[in-house]
Amino acid sequence: MSILAFRCSQVERVNADLLLPYAEYPSHKVSYRHVRECQPEKYANTTHEEFLSQINKKFPLDYEVEFGEYWERKWVYGHQFIISDPSRTVSVLEPLKRGGCEEQVRATAMESAGQRQCLLAVNAGFFNVTDGRCIGNVISDGYEAANSHGIQNAHFGIRKDKKLFFGYIGEDVDISADFDQLVGGVIWLVRNGENYIDVSKEAECPDAQSTGQLQGFIDVTSSRIAVGHDAEGRLIIVHVEGQTWSRGVNLNEFADYLISVGVVNAINLDGGGSVTAVVNGSLINYPGDDCVINNTTYKCERNVSTILCIHDIDCQPYDCNLHGDCFHGNCQCHDHWIGADCSQLMCGEKNCSEQGVCQPWGCECSSGWTGDDCSVPCKSGTFGKNCSLPCKCNQSASCDPVDGHCRCPAGYRGYDCQQECVYGTFGENCEAICQCVNGCGCDPQTGNCSINGKYPAFWEG
Repeated sequence: MSILAFRCSQVERVNADLLLPYAEYPSHKVSYRHVRECQPEKYANTTHEEFLSQINKKFPLDYEVEFGEYWERKWVYGHQFIISDPSRTVSVLEPLKRGGCEEQVRATAMESAGQRQCLLAVNAGFFNVTDGRCIGNVISDGYEAANSHGIQNAHFGIRKDKKLFFGYIGEDVDISADFDQLVGGVIWLVRNGENYIDVSKEAECPDAQSTGQLQGFIDVTSSRIAVGHDAEGRLIIVHVEGQTWSRGVNLNEFADYLISVGVVNAINLDGGGSVTAVVNGSLINYPGDDCVINNTTYKCERNVSTILCIHDIDCQPYDCNLHGDCFHGNCQCHDHWIGADCSQLMCGEKNCSEQGVCQPWGCECSSGWTGDDCSVPCKSGTFGKNCSLPCKCNQSASCDPVDGHCRCPAGYRGYDCQQECVYGTFGENCEAICQCVNGCGCDPQTGNCSINGKYPAFWEG
């Protein structure tokens, strides 16, 4: 579907679809005990559910389903996303940046998704519509972004032991020590495959007045979004399109739908005009807010608080030491880099045969050597780096493969071996002294005192 994209902060924005459960979240000094007291007897000793996250090597965003359902005499539309290996592919992200909650920032889900390469990004936690403050507990990739100290509302989290968490958190829980990811919603929709709204309503409401407000939040038809899990330990995210009062579902209808598609536990996230789903950087749902440009109204994303980001499995380190690409949790190393984290250079068994230096692109051979592992000496007639320079020697002399200086045969001397040995000297490098009688000269190559079998003329007679 095509959505006109623009920054709504630059235009007049109308929150036409604002959905609030109550003015402020309820909190009690004895909230943990209060939750226990209002539960059915079978849940009396537990205020949350944990489920082992699926762990595999599948692509994180397993699949998405766009659905249209005839529900309670009306059609509803939305998307259902199945996420594999959620303990390694799901992150709670603060609005726009690390520290966004502390700075009371709000941003669109698309903007916040820029922090990571999110395959899927959806809005998550509630926020104060006046000052932008994140409401509820927020843990983002192990970082405590917001602590509400026993706030009495349902949460979704991923524990450090990789278990999925759904339910209520006591004031005595050290959330930063227990969770890698954590975000709060309003209303625990499904518990162990059953509609849990009526019980959750009692647990999350501090008094009768708020109960009345929350009941309206539950009953109103609107756009909705929820996070849950199935029996395989995969995360399930479902959103329903809508407009408050006119289109969408109420929370009981939503819970029933979630149960029908196999959701075991689920909580309700920030709905109404906040509902946003971004896949690979493209908005795929119809937002509830209106933006006005030149007196023309368009549907646009709302600036929201936290998001759920579905991303590929992280590598350790995340950037593979800049020498590889992360794919499904494994570093695919560049060029001659090896190792699980691409931190080691691969340059042959002997590390360039001790005749070169290992570089990111492979062996950089010393002068006089070549080959992938620097084990091949320069061929006759060549020298230097990569044996790329030709020798310039006469008398069929060879040159040094390192610096190219000529290795003259016996009897010759000079840079290019063009000069014979001076009188009275012979041999290699003309370093030997002739031993002929009367100081006579000798053969410059052999040192023989006879030349071609004859003695010099001044010897004869």
